[in-house]
Amino acid sequence: MGSRYTAEQDVDTKFWDDDEAKDSYRRKALERRKKLTKKLKKTNNLKRKVDRKKTLEENLWEAEEKQKKLDQHHDALRSRVGYYIQNHLPIRLLQVSNMALVDRRTLQEQICEKITQRPSICSEDKCLCFEQIKDELKYSILSHRWGSPELTFSEFVKLHEQMTWRFWDGLKSPDTRALERMHEIWGDTPFKRSLAKLLHFRQVSAQRQCKYAWVDTICINKESSSELDESIRSMYAWYRDAHICIVHLNQTPYYLDMKDEPWFSRGWTLQELLAPKQIKFYSASWK
Repeated sequence: MGSRYTAEQDVDTKFWDDDEAKDSYRRKALERRKKLTKKLKKTNNLKRKVDRKKTLEENLWEAEEKQKKLDQHHDALRSRVGYYIQNHLPIRLLQVSNMALVDRRTLQEQICEKITQRPSICSEDKCLCFEQIKDELKYSILSHRWGSPELTFSEFVKLHEQMTWRFWDGLKSPDTRALERMHEIWGDTPFKRSLAKLLHFRQVSAQRQCKYAWVDTICINKESSSELDESIRSMYAWYRDAHICIVHLNQTPYYLDMKDEPWFSRGWTLQELLAPKQIKFYSASWK
């Protein structure tokens, strides 16, 4: 059977046979498509903006929470550092690197700044954190007989102010050249022997991986009665908490002569033998 012809087919055929009507239809269809595409693009852009804003707000919130936790962690570390320094360190220490005296407050600021720059320096575990702080602040302590005269706190402060760090850096090793340089600067100073002992002690401390050192002659301000009283009462604890105690036997050229060493007859010798965890004896020539 043949197909049935209808009037609608006739109209449709006539419409598509008209090129002008066809172009008009295509133009309108293209314009509708452009409008829909533009509207869709605008909707998608708006959606992306909303999503971006939401993401930024979430990232900002996460960053604020992270910073808040970091600040809380730093505050806890500062508190632990402050507690350790106040309860386990002497009133002031000698920095091995530049021979500068640093008190507890300065020391706390330095360590806290280092912790802030290197958060991994301290664990969140409290016990482990104290061990890490202790390792960062380990110091050597000197046990010796006073000479005559001995360099004091006030004299050392004046001396250190006169010299630059380059000078002290050049005296890291107490060899003959360094001692000759000391003689050129100070001449026949009465403190020359005391300074030589200090430089040897500094070298030994550096060899023992200690960043700080303590010597009773220059680390205690004996003009302050309160500081002197606290130092006397805390002396045993300071020797106990030191990383190592260096004993200088200035009247003993060889180890076989130790039995005649006047150091053993001192009043402070017993506690300085009992308190430290490690003791290293050195002869008069620091060997």
